[in-house]
Amino acid sequence: MYDLWLGGKDNYEADRLAADKLSRLIEDMPEICQDNRAFVGRAVRYLAEHGVDQFLDLGCGLPVAENVHQIAQRVIPEAHVVYVDNDPVAGTHGQALLEDGTTSAMLTADFRDIDALLGDPVVTRLIDWSRPVAVLLTAALQHVLDEDDPSAIVGRLRAYLAPGSYLVLSHLSGEGLSTAQVRDAERLLGKATAPTVFRSRTDLEPFLAGFDRLPQGLDRPAQWWPEAGGTAGRTAGMWAVVAQVPASTGGGR
Repeated sequence: MYDLWLGGKDNYEADRLAADKLSRLIEDMPEICQDNRAFVGRAVRYLAEHGVDQFLDLGCGLPVAENVHQIAQRVIPEAHVVYVDNDPVAGTHGQALLEDGTTSAMLTADFRDIDALLGDPVVTRLIDWSRPVAVLLTAALQHVLDEDDPSAIVGRLRAYLAPGSYLVLSHLSGEGLSTAQVRDAERLLGKATAPTVFRSRTDLEPFLAGFDRLPQGLDRPAQWWPEAGGTAGRTAGMWAVVAQVPASTGGGR
């Protein structure tokens, strides 16, 4: 569905039918997805322009027209990027896109197991944990159920990050929707490859513990870094933030 709303071709009749049902429940869902992808592009460019040359994209999904390594490497040609997704279809597509694997790689893994993931040879070959890295959890934690403790996952991740590292986070929001809309949307999305949980801004606060938010703060994706193309007044169905590990904390392996 995400691929469909971004204008991609890697979608099938079942995806299109489900997307139609979901957009009937939440009319601006296509715009929410488009705003989120544009936010990812602006955030990656912003961080690369500020010297970040390592990116870990967790729950990356299928490749899109403008992928993280393409955006980052326009600024820093030697930037390293590791994509991670537990969907084997996404893994196959990603590996085909990154045939040489010199500076970028695709790993099929479950990011809920942070210790196994971050110690994987594919990751350690391209990511130096002693230096700042940008970790993307964009439209990813919404697929982690409360019983899997998403706050603990982010906390374990933060413990690996060197001072000056960044977290790029976006998450579907249920604000502005009725309880019935949220319930029906979660039920429909639950039939896809992963369950989906809508969370409020308050629900997201624990995910950011131990990080310093950039001045833009926790805002709608389209309103983040407006001078680089963001637009005010777009959809209200998602929150987004870029936050940094303070100089006095962080660890690395």
